[in-house]
Amino acid sequence: MEFKRFDLLFVRGDTPIISGMVQKITKSPYSHVAVIRGPDSVYETNWWYPLQASFIKYPLEKCDVYRYRGELSLSQQQAMESFINLNLGARYDLIQSLSHGLYLTTGFPIRDDAKRFNCSEFVDRMFKAAGIDLCPAVDGHVTPGDLARSDKLQRIS
Repeated sequence: MEFKRFDLLFVRGDTPIISGMVQKITKSPYSHVAVIRGPDSVYETNWWYPLQASFIKYPLEKCDVYRYRGELSLSQQQAMESFINLNLGARYDLIQSLSHGLYLTTGFPIRDDAKRFNCSEFVDRMFKAAGIDLCPAVDGHVTPGDLARSDKLQRIS
């Protein structure tokens, strides 16, 4: 498969505690999402490390790739790239992720730190930096499943 920059790599994790819990609570087959950087690399964050560029380490048979349905203009691509560069090294927002899970199961309010991201929040805010709201019905707290259900994205593999 040939990736395009800014394609999204959705991961169907198979660890029962973390991935399984995320998938169950968010009602999604996906537990993680990363942004394609190049043919063998992504931008991503997770609870182990801050936002960074890394090699794709997921077995591709456990992943689906989604692409923005429109054509990204040069200015949109530059806005997305600027957003990434400004936020490289941002810490993972574990409190937001945990409180989001509590919100989905109990209605407990979501706690958020504007300087930190979870994986799907990073993707959502990167697209918003380019003027694209992938999930207008979700008020800023998206899950990998919300992103995958966006009518602005199409699954390409």
